[in-house]
Amino acid sequence: MVDDHLPPTVDKSEPFWRHFNTQEWEPEWQTLVGVLEREHISVDWKRAFNRLGHCVTTEMGMMAMLSVYRDWLGYLYDVHYDKNGELSSEVFSETLQGCSWDVIKTLLGRSLTSADDREKRLCLCVLRGICLIVPSVRETFVGERMETLLKRLSDENETQETKVEVLELTLVVIADSKTCQRDFMRRNGLGILSEMYSSAQTGDVLMEEVKTFIGVLIRHVLPSGNSQALSKALTEEARETIEEHIGADALTSLIESLESLDVGQ
Repeated sequence: MVDDHLPPTVDKSEPFWRHFNTQEWEPEWQTLVGVLEREHISVDWKRAFNRLGHCVTTEMGMMAMLSVYRDWLGYLYDVHYDKNGELSSEVFSETLQGCSWDVIKTLLGRSLTSADDREKRLCLCVLRGICLIVPSVRETFVGERMETLLKRLSDENETQETKVEVLELTLVVIADSKTCQRDFMRRNGLGILSEMYSSAQTGDVLMEEVKTFIGVLIRHVLPSGNSQALSKALTEEARETIEEHIGADALTSLIESLESLDVGQ
């Protein structure tokens, strides 16, 4: 059955059937609308991917490039937060898989090599949005890409603002995957976070992000999962590692501050 509140489209155009309550139509007409809606969204996403591909593979003016990235963040926001966005999300995933260029590799590369810090941050934001919509993408960060993210957190040439985006992307990548969580920990992700927490060079905004990351990791991410034994083991290992670096009292205080924020919300 096609809902009368349909998923958002990339170009925001409104086909004729969206002006009607299609739930009142005959079943065969509802089926037809479903087919038309899927094709409409598919065309929109293909157009959006082509535009993004043109942006990152050709020489465009910086302001035009930034505009494309910001548009994409709007598209991803619409899909992720719309309660009836399942169809658009599904079509997005299919379009991503069938794309003629490697979206994840290209965006990650641009976020590393761009001379403009704004572009770096926007690339990372778009990657985070894609990971939220297509969970399978997160597994592609296991290995070399995870290593790259963690190295960027220790890189003095990266700005504090970019490191904030790297942290937020990393948290999304590991949030629901034990494979990604173990890879993150195996590559000394906890040690890097602890060093950032203890460093006098870490600015206020980045420090808050580090604290949030550690608190969410210990309190929510690692304890969740289908295997209670594995979740417990990972959580205990993480606690021990972080306590070794920053002390048990500091970790307890950090988690308590996060809990107070949860209560306040």
